Amino acid sequence: WLRGRDAKTLGESVSTEVARDEQGQVIGLQITGLSAETPADRFDVKPGDILVSIDGQPVKSRSDAMNIAQGLDPNTSRVTVVVDRRGRLISFNIDPRDPKTRRAARALDNR
Repeated sequence: WLRGRDAKTLGESVSTEVARDEQGQVIGLQITGLSAETPADRFDVKPGDILVSIDGQPVKSRSDAMNIAQGLDPNTSRVTVVVDRRGRLISFNIDPRDPKTRRAARALDNR
């Protein structure tokens, strides 16, 4: 569900801005808003979270996130997403084959 059109649609349902540290260095992509019924909320992503990495690859921009998601092997059984929530790093392990994940992605397709 994270590949191709689904990744693009997911990206369109999430508002973001570049997050920087005190020295101005990019540290990730801050979630500033979520559309209703986005799969992102299924994974406990909340506004204010900073997306740090997807599958071990740093995310410094919206295009980084989209390119990483779209480049995942179609046989991937686990994707690790790391977010910074108020200074605490949280890892989410997502199985794209999980029926609940697939249902959330289909629901997004039907919007």
